[in-house]
Amino acid sequence: MASSRDYNARLFGVPVRREIHLARFRWLERQLAALPEPPRRVLELGCFDCRSLAHFAVPPERYVGVDANWEGGLDRARIRFADDPCIRLIEAARAAEVDLADERFDLFLSLETLQYLHPPELEVWLDLLGRHLRGTLLIVVPNYVGIVFLLRFLGKRLLGQRWRDCTPAEVLSITFGRTADVANPPDAPIPRAFDWRDLVRRLKRRFAIERIDSLPLSPLPPQLAFQIGIVARTREG
Repeated sequence: MASSRDYNARLFGVPVRREIHLARFRWLERQLAALPEPPRRVLELGCFDCRSLAHFAVPPERYVGVDANWEGGLDRARIRFADDPCIRLIEAARAAEVDLADERFDLFLSLETLQYLHPPELEVWLDLLGRHLRGTLLIVVPNYVGIVFLLRFLGKRLLGQRWRDCTPAEVLSITFGRTADVANPPDAPIPRAFDWRDLVRRLKRRFAIERIDSLPLSPLPPQLAFQIGIVARTREG
């Protein structure tokens, strides 16, 4: 298994890639500053080594981080925050493994994680949020649709890598926005196609979408962005 150091070096070690991945944390800082008051109780899915906590101007009173610990990031966070009673870290690959008892949160945070969830598992997580969240959702996901997907795909091919074993026909389907034409076997480790527009539709069924931002360059339309920032709110919040 790759280590969390390998993961951070991969994402933040190369200047261009570092700027792209740091964009979501800069976006997080802006959204936190725009909230009426600092969030007190935070639930984060895909927390990894809890890098997000460094971007809170006011530390939350309660922080629960959930992560599958694929590359050891959660292990590092456990060591770092072992003596902090305000922080609870949960290793889990599925929402059914997460026991939040009667806890309530005023902020849900997920930065570049929801793209790894198959639609049925995503729905379970949204149900969980409906029970435990009263407040704001801050979500960042990659754009894997259209011309941006094609650029990512060609970049991987130049590096000798494959895009989730997609066939040429499936690559064309995703490029033209027809992600529903791509088979996503439920037993695959991660979905073979992810569409941020479908995520927005699912969120709208339960939450009020406040804004959709383009990252790292905000003037671009979302269709041309490398990352999508979504701000939503519970309707009771």
